[in-house]
Amino acid sequence: MEVGSIEVVVEPDAAEYRRVLSERAHFTIKNLRYGLGVLGAAVIIWTINTLVIPDFDGPWHRTILLGLSIACASFLFVYVAFNHSIRQQANKWTGTGEPITYSLSPKGIKSSSKLLIWESPWSRFTHIVETDSDLLFIVEGNDFVPIPKRFVSGQTALEQLRRLILSNAKGTVDLMS
Repeated sequence: MEVGSIEVVVEPDAAEYRRVLSERAHFTIKNLRYGLGVLGAAVIIWTINTLVIPDFDGPWHRTILLGLSIACASFLFVYVAFNHSIRQQANKWTGTGEPITYSLSPKGIKSSSKLLIWESPWSRFTHIVETDSDLLFIVEGNDFVPIPKRFVSGQTALEQLRRLILSNAKGTVDLMS
């Protein structure tokens, strides 16, 4: 059965958008924090061992310490850059404070608000995920289009939306049934 166009009007909320992004992004902030914490602990332990144990001070020990320090700095850089990217994208999505209308059709998704009109064919979405609370459309690269399911008008509309996605999406689709 062919499904026509479906419209969903979303009230932007920056905190909700950041939550969705951090849950489903490739490197979540939570995982980056754990990685940074583990590497930081390794650097501290290695430094204490190098300073306290006299026979522990060899040239390869310093090389390992340098490598761990570089890994920590790299994790910190990725964490800061990723967190900044999420905030920037959330501000872009919620910048007008006006409702955003998403029109999903067999051609793709069109987003419009007072200041923004954006269109994307289904072929640009690499991954579409449905969680308990959201539909998340991941566009090529690191852009996301989150549609909180609470803005979809009822279970029937949600089922139609799922059928539309399944019949037109080109990327990976993970929907609840």
